[in-house]
Amino acid sequence: MFELPPIPAWDGLHPLIVHFPIALLLVAPLFIVLGLLVGRHSRLLMTSALVLMALGTAASYVAVSTPERRPASSLTAPPRSTKCSSTTSSWPNAPG
Repeated sequence: MFELPPIPAWDGLHPLIVHFPIALLLVAPLFIVLGLLVGRHSRLLMTSALVLMALGTAASYVAVSTPERRPASSLTAPPRSTKCSSTTSSWPNAPG
């Protein structure tokens, strides 16, 4: 029988939760344009666009609360250079 995959942990849902509101908010203007072009179903399309914008806005607040997934290597700061590389004499039209 068909079995659904397990639901990942909250931090594993970050990509889905972040990109879903983006998709909703990108599709809403298309519904508005279609509503302006198609006179017959314009009220339905405009209402759908309003619902998409409301859901996208609400989902964006949830997306902000999810932790960001980063690889462990990106959590360490890069080493700082002690050598100064501000020699401007090799630049064209540099004074000096």
